[in-house]
Amino acid sequence: MKLLILISTYNGSKYIREQLASILSQDFDGEIVVLIRDDGSHDETVQIIEEMNDSRVEVVCGKNLGAKGSFLALLAEARRRSPDFVALADQDDVWLPGKLQRAVDMLRSVTGPALYCSALNLVDDKLQPIGTYIFTDTPDFEAAFLTNCATGCTCVFNREFLDLLDVLPDQDEILVHDWWLYIVAAAFGRVIYDDVSMILYRQHAANQVGMRLGFTSIFYRVRRLLRRPSRPSRLTQAREFARIYGACLSPLQSRYLSELIRCDDNFMARIKFAFIRRPKRRNFINDMAALVAFLLGR
Repeated sequence: MKLLILISTYNGSKYIREQLASILSQDFDGEIVVLIRDDGSHDETVQIIEEMNDSRVEVVCGKNLGAKGSFLALLAEARRRSPDFVALADQDDVWLPGKLQRAVDMLRSVTGPALYCSALNLVDDKLQPIGTYIFTDTPDFEAAFLTNCATGCTCVFNREFLDLLDVLPDQDEILVHDWWLYIVAAAFGRVIYDDVSMILYRQHAANQVGMRLGFTSIFYRVRRLLRRPSRPSRLTQAREFARIYGACLSPLQSRYLSELIRCDDNFMARIKFAFIRRPKRRNFINDMAALVAFLLGR
């Protein structure tokens, strides 16, 4: 059994050694290969990786694509290698012992395409606890277009799921790569969400994507979405999904997606959809942040 771990690095010299050490020390009943794509770092990231001199680690250097584009390139390479399982990792976290084995055991317990993701132990830059983030709703197809439950560094998936990624999206049309994986899994496979976190997820100024807890998270998320361009958005992401997978959807899935896409560039249609058609979620904080983003066309 072979498990391929994908990491995109960019100026990650501060934490990459600790992250890799936590990965390479995992007790796992198969072969681990770590494939790192450096996204144009101009610090000592690549040098540190090479100095670790571990035969299980491969590093390739590429031009700067941003985290989203870099991970899409890694996923394309993963398809060429066709491992039994694939895991995604960030450059600055710490994996707890047993993280990989727990994920793979849960994936083995189901049949067909499956994506595992989990809760997060939030820590500061010195690994001091901040809190725990748990997605408390049930992952499903309709909700997947509005709120993401799959944080990339927790994602592990099987070969059957990897086979679904035969056409990768245009990075300019999707929000983030992990959200895309969640949508695909919700449509055609199974999403396994683990309430137990096996990762220390660092929160610091250099994070590509951070996490907040409590009601302050609504303000933080709305402020962040207002600062970024209006494209890509939830709706451009939905259009891209329809372009690639539309012909494979069930009639009910196709109807929902068509109704959602018709909301693009139409504020009144978004209001109607938001209060009549959208899935009713249990998690008020996640729901409110997603609702505001959707109404603003983000």
